[in-house]
Formats: sequence, structure tokens, C-alpha cells
Amino acid sequence: MIERFLAENASFQILPCSRQFENLKSEGELAWESTSALLSGLYLRTIPGVHPCDGFFAAVLTRT
Repeated sequence: MIERFLAENASFQILPCSRQFENLKSEGELAWESTSALLSGLYLRTIPGVHPCDGFFAAVLTRT
């Protein structure tokens, strides 16, 4: 859905979630140590039974 949205809306671009994790870590706002386990490409994705939380998906978009 995100990639379709981006294809239809050229004024937006995706930012890697890893960059947002780095920012949160540097600000002391991130409790999770192994952030790479939460990433699926550019996106955040958690899976019940794999990660100790509910399933979740997130993408960070910015308007250019």
C-alpha cells in the first residue's frame, strides 16, 4: 500500500525506519536494543510470536 501511495503521490518519499531508530537512540527514547530485528527493508514490522509484542507495521513518509 505504501509503495502504491508513493507511486501515485510524487510529492512524498519514504525515509528508512532505521534512521528514525538512530535518532530515537541518540535521544535516549528507544528502549529496544536490537532494532535490526524490527526492520523489514525500509519499514518497521513486528510479528506476534516472533517479537515480544503485538503485530505492527510502520512507514515514515516525508513530503518533498
